[in-house]
Amino acid sequence: MIYQKKFDKIMEVYSQQALPAELGIVIGAITESQELIDHAVESERKGGKINMCTALEEFKQESKREGLQEGLREGLEKGAVKGSL
Repeated sequence: MIYQKKFDKIMEVYSQQALPAELGIVIGAITESQELIDHAVESERKGGKINMCTALEEFKQESKREGLQEGLREGLEKGAVKGSL
């Protein structure tokens, strides 16, 4: 569901669950989400459980930022190509 970006469904199923921080680290590694890894590590320091609602919201925000950065990069590259023609 994470790869498919079905955040609403994930929130519905997992929002009230606290999962082991180690699982959060694994999910962060699989999805290449440094923010999710950081959140899990911090949660581990505070007690060992990760709040999936908060973690998934951070992952969602990170995905949006990455998409925006990629779009800006592509736009700048296309603009540079057009300007050189």
